[in-house]
Amino acid sequence: MSVISPWIRAAVTSLALMLGLGFTLGAEWRDRFADRETVGWSSGELSGNNADATVEPDEPRHGGKRGGHSLWLSWIAPMNGLATIELEGAGYDTLLGVYQLEPGDDPELRRLEEVADNDDDRNQVSSRLQFGVRAGERYEIAVDGYAGATGSLKLRYNVEPADALIPRIRFISTDRAATVGETVTLALDVGPGDEPDLHWYFNDEELDDEEDQTLVIPNFQPENVGQYRVRIEIDDVRFYTEAVELQISSEGVITALARNKPEDAVESGLLGGPAAANRLGRVRPAEVTRGYNGTQIFHTVYAGRDVNEPNHCGIAGGASYWFSYSPPEAGELDVDTEGSAFDTVLAAYTFDPPLLGYQNLVGITCDNDSGSDGKTSRLRFPCVPGRTYLVVVDGVNGARGLTRLNYRLTTNAVVLPPQVIQAPQPTNAPVGSRVELRVLAEGTPPLAYRWLKDGTDHGATNDVLTLEAVELTDAGSYSVEVSNPAGSVTNVASVAVWGPPSVVLDPAGAGARLEFAGAGNLRVVVESSPELLSATWLTNRFSPVPDQGRVSLPLNVESAQQFYRLRFE
Repeated sequence: MSVISPWIRAAVTSLALMLGLGFTLGAEWRDRFADRETVGWSSGELSGNNADATVEPDEPRHGGKRGGHSLWLSWIAPMNGLATIELEGAGYDTLLGVYQLEPGDDPELRRLEEVADNDDDRNQVSSRLQFGVRAGERYEIAVDGYAGATGSLKLRYNVEPADALIPRIRFISTDRAATVGETVTLALDVGPGDEPDLHWYFNDEELDDEEDQTLVIPNFQPENVGQYRVRIEIDDVRFYTEAVELQISSEGVITALARNKPEDAVESGLLGGPAAANRLGRVRPAEVTRGYNGTQIFHTVYAGRDVNEPNHCGIAGGASYWFSYSPPEAGELDVDTEGSAFDTVLAAYTFDPPLLGYQNLVGITCDNDSGSDGKTSRLRFPCVPGRTYLVVVDGVNGARGLTRLNYRLTTNAVVLPPQVIQAPQPTNAPVGSRVELRVLAEGTPPLAYRWLKDGTDHGATNDVLTLEAVELTDAGSYSVEVSNPAGSVTNVASVAVWGPPSVVLDPAGAGARLEFAGAGNLRVVVESSPELLSATWLTNRFSPVPDQGRVSLPLNVESAQQFYRLRFE
């Protein structure tokens, strides 16, 4: 009697499946789901680039997050076992989703049933999934970039053979916030397949005697805040579910969560105003208004730092969490981290929607170590309804731990419109020089800046507009609009540009003229004297209109020897 190695048996099975199920050698990623190609090996690696990819109508949010440039691949499992799929992007955050196409008459993208999905493999960049597969079943794999990120990518997959039928995770509780003293229940549903052994973990520490499909946490307290997941075991196969994060919202808003990315924070922010039905269908009393005073408690044990994230307050961090807040009315917001278990940095930002990542965040204020113990942080800033504010807590040198973010809204603060203290000044500049137009304004922050050239948006959004190595085409009328929710104010300044001057003599000896390249609102002073060291110079002022980029000015010639001085005002 001969014994066939399970690896040989798997290879033979894989080859048979590939021959009969449309396997494509050298398969490539496809933008459209209907164009996807199929692979069927037990392991492999596939590279690509999603820069030119799009998102189709009815397409799910892969990893449960906003993407924008998805690619598709179809994979046929060659054997029963545990599949592992890992996705890396070259310097950007990835999203990963795996689905099965259900039968029916609806469009295909509406018939996708989620098998597993992932945003971060606990490092904020790459994605990783593990799930049970059946021989011969087809799985649709989608990759995307978080919040529209694009670039090259690499996906690796393999199957660990198993005699047992590994069940699929059909349901696990979602992230939520609780109140102190509440009874919190987390649930897991797996199947179909062989019966697994379950083990609940809290912040990667196994919980004693918690081996059921539900985990009940009575009298929820700050020490229960963190991430929960389940280890699933069948024979020698082990893998984990996605983590469920639990936080505390003192106002009882279960959908208000601090997140490790600003885009996620905005989608689960605290909206000030009358209470409303949340995603579990619970309604708080109508007379209760949220967003005035409260505390959000969360754990940053798995926090990291985004690739393009700035150092908040100029401090080296590395473990940031973001909290999104929309005030119920105008006022001043006090925020602090009193009661946190580590050295914190605190900063506040806002933005003009839509949020485009860190590039359109507008800094309001920040603080490091002005709290009562010299390690916690505190800040205060004006805010107005209808605007979203992002408060970020980071740990000095990557410190992590239990975090208390306390907020208090004082509503008797006056919101002041912007007022220009120093307007940008008119400028005459030689070709090739560097020009700065600067405006100094005050008013209730955040102040937004918008520069225009000759009435067209220039694209600059700071209080200083810098023109490097100016040319004649840079001459014109520049205006800056300074605004906040209480109003706006506009100031205008002109920029004129000129080239090196030269003196041109009339061949007939009838006089001379001064010539140079120029553009814009030029104001020229020409002084002349027959003696270089003379105390008396004849002054002439000109406001010439350049003709096709050239300026010609008549010169006063009173003697055989004449000296000239040129000044731009």
